[in-house]
Amino acid sequence: MRFGLTGLLVTGLHIIVAVLFINHVIPNPPLANGVAFAFAAITSYLINTTWSFSGRLYGQTLIRFMVVSTIGFCFAILVSWIIQQLGYGYLAGIFAVAIAVPLLTFYLHNSWTYR
Repeated sequence: MRFGLTGLLVTGLHIIVAVLFINHVIPNPPLANGVAFAFAAITSYLINTTWSFSGRLYGQTLIRFMVVSTIGFCFAILVSWIIQQLGYGYLAGIFAVAIAVPLLTFYLHNSWTYR
């Protein structure tokens, strides 16, 4: 339950950061999704480790979380780029990332990071 709530929170954070980045910094959806993913990943690590799994913020969990986050970061940019190449607007890319990346990272965290 806590993992799911955290996921909803960081997905919302991702969407907000991506939209703000695109509208106020650089109108580049793949880059914006990468930046937004980084913000969401840091928040996710802090909340999931301390609240969802009652763990410590260092050690093997941190390394594994960083590996999964790197995979998620690359996947976020790839998904956004594919959506852009298909001719959809940046919001479609943000929402595609907001659906696809959490599914991948949940699986990886659940099966590896916090085991």
